[in-house]
Formats: sequence, structure tokens, C-alpha cells
Amino acid sequence: MSEAIYLEHGRHLTRLELTDYSCEDKFQEILADHPDLLAGDQIDSIFPRRWLLLKREASVPAEQGGNGQWSLDHLFIDQDAIPTLIEVKRKNNRELRRQVVGQMMDYAANAVAYWPDNTLRDYFYQTALSRSQAPEAVLANFLKDNDEDLNDEEAFWQAANDNLRSGNVRLIFVADHIPPELQRIVEFMNERMSPTEVLALELRRYSGGEFSTHIPRIIGQTRVAQIAKQSGIAPKPKRGRWTKESFLEDAGKHLEPAYVESLRQMIDLFHASDFDKIEWGTGTTEGSCSPKYSFISNKSPITIWSGGHLSIKLGWLYGSDLENEFRLKLQGKLKDAGIPYECAYNEVIRVPVETWSQWMNPLLMAIQSSADEVLHPQQLTHEDHLSSSFQHV
Repeated sequence: MSEAIYLEHGRHLTRLELTDYSCEDKFQEILADHPDLLAGDQIDSIFPRRWLLLKREASVPAEQGGNGQWSLDHLFIDQDAIPTLIEVKRKNNRELRRQVVGQMMDYAANAVAYWPDNTLRDYFYQTALSRSQAPEAVLANFLKDNDEDLNDEEAFWQAANDNLRSGNVRLIFVADHIPPELQRIVEFMNERMSPTEVLALELRRYSGGEFSTHIPRIIGQTRVAQIAKQSGIAPKPKRGRWTKESFLEDAGKHLEPAYVESLRQMIDLFHASDFDKIEWGTGTTEGSCSPKYSFISNKSPITIWSGGHLSIKLGWLYGSDLENEFRLKLQGKLKDAGIPYECAYNEVIRVPVETWSQWMNPLLMAIQSSADEVLHPQQLTHEDHLSSSFQHV
């Protein structure tokens, strides 16, 4: 009798028996349509991995500027912008043991070396458009729960490219049965490779009657591998919290002194206003600073970056009644001030420092007066007082 599990529904039990996937393409299609099967909660139980499909059958060249020599089954990315390369084999595929390991090493080594900049972004846009989806909206929805430093599209793709170039990628072998030989190889590689993570996913299918279920199990996270990757033997880039000093120091590496001064003035204006929280980002490539009215929303209406640009994020303020009211009032005030205001749902407006530095005071006056009107609807706004406060910064 074959291996089975039992599904209870009402007073009945249905026997679900271990069932082969009908073909490899069907196996791949299930993963593309249901990325949660990649068991992100098993990979990281504290911060479960979330997945965004970049490309099925991703082309990998063998030389700089070359045409694709190989085709990777799936290319995903997680919320921390770590590219995840996936190769899928059924248990009866004779390539499942040592040969698939060599294939994956070819894919990873050549992707890191020869994928041009923006390949990850381009693959994602191609996939979204092929599914009749709006790429910007799909990505914004994926990033909305990220920290401020990684919920901006430009910053996310920059981090993804940095991770790719540094080899900070994840390799996952997927099969309906992981043989012991492959398990030993995966565990050996994961204990010794850094910063690359190497895992296997065994995905078993059980079916019976009108029911079917898929049970994932991550392999490769041995205690030795976990200790090695956390202890400095196999270090990964660590994300520290930015401060005003480190933020301005980083800005000084990229910007003219006048624009660094604009950033400093903006930070001082944040503190002079009624924002109750100033949140510093944790990104490794660029610093961010985001002021919040936490009693209106846990999302910031704007973010400034040490690279100089400013993000207007009204597209994030779709939720509670307070968020909606605040967004509508602020859009009207920005329009009156001649400042960009048309943020569609999940949209972020990116403004260079050369532009926003010319209207930082009107921008913050509009934000604070909108907050005053939402939180104190019976009171008049205090724009004369605000103007005076800003002029003294």
C-alpha cells in the first residue's frame, strides 16, 4: 500500500495517496502560479520569505554580451531583493543527482558574471506584461510591507543588482523526491558557500477523490550551516540603522555641497514640524529618512534618500478613513502649490534634489496643514505659524 495522508471533512475521511506530477512542465507551472509552495516560512521562520516571480525559463549567457546558452527554470526574488534561482526536476529524471548540481552552478556563476544591469528588472516587467498585469502596481503591492529603504522601486532594483553582483543569491533544487545523494551535496555546499545560500525543496503531492494537496519541505539548513552563516565564518552584508550623521556623510560622497545642505535642512524641518516619528532606514546601498504621523498612518507620505532624491508616496495612503482623508487634502494642497501630486494607488513619485530643494518649505507646510485639518477638523490651520517656524530653521 502506498504512502498516504487522510483529509477530514465533516464526519468523513478521504485517503490521499502519494501521486507523481504528470509532467515536469506542470510541476514548474504550479510553482510559478503558487510561489508560497517555496516554503518561505521554513527558510526563515522569523522573517518568512515572500516571493516575486521574475521569469520562467530565464536565459543565461556564457560570455559577456552573449546569447543565452542555458535556460533557468525559474527566477524569483524575495522581499530583501535576494535573487533566487530554481531548477525543477521530477524524481524520475536521471539528471536529478549530480548533473543538476553542475547545471545550477553553471547558471549561477554565469548569471552573476554576465547578466547585464537591469536584467532582473527587465525580466520582471516582461513577465508582468505577459500576464496582462501592471508591473508598477504588482511591485508596489509586493514591497508595501518592506522597510522604508526597500519599498521604493529604484532602491529595490539597485539592491537586487548589488546582491547579484556580490553573489548574495539563493539556489534551490526542487523535486518531488530529494534523493540522499543530492541532500548530502546540498548540505555540504550550504555549510561552506558564502554569501550564497544553497537549499533543496522536496514538494510532495497527495491526491484522492476530488482533493489534492502539496506538502513542501526545505532541506539543507543544517545546524552547521546556520551557525556558519550567522557567526562570521560565512558573513553576509549586515543592515545597520542609518543616523543623521551617517546619512549626510553618505550624501557628501555623491552630491554637491549645496544639495547636501538641502538634505540637512529638510531633516531639520522634519524635526521642527509636528511629525511624531522620524524613521531612519536600514538599507546597505543608500540611506533613507522618513517622517511619519503615526496616528494617521504607519506609512510615510515622503522619504528622502542620501543619493539626493525624494519620494512622494501618496499612493501608499489608501487604507483607513484617516489615510484617505489625509491623502485627498494633501493632494489638493500640493496641486495648489505646483508640486507633483497625482499619485495613483501604490504609485511613488520620484523627484531629484535639484527640483525638490526649490520647494521643500511649501511641501512640508502642505503636509502639516493637511494633518492638522484631519486631526483637528474644528480648528483653523496654522500656516502663518508654520511658515514662521520653517523660516527659522
